Amino acid sequence: MTRIWSAGEPIAVTAGDDDMPRLFIWNDITHPIARISEQWRVSVDWWSDAGEIDRAYFRVVTKTGLLCELYFDLREQSWRLVRVYD
Repeated sequence: MTRIWSAGEPIAVTAGDDDMPRLFIWNDITHPIARISEQWRVSVDWWSDAGEIDRAYFRVVTKTGLLCELYFDLREQSWRLVRVYD
């Protein structure tokens, strides 16, 4: 079953010189990233119902085959895991 966290689960991420995620730590397990399959940016202004949002999203595949979506909150400078596909 696909797991989704609307607010995102806080994670630790190591990014490369290009600011792309290379690995993340979730539930005390290190997940090296094999590839980034998709990336996009979401920017929503303060007047929307969601409030001001500025995030860089990444759909990644780990070296163990786990497919996940993470985002970097550009305002808060923090990483979150939003979805793990089954």
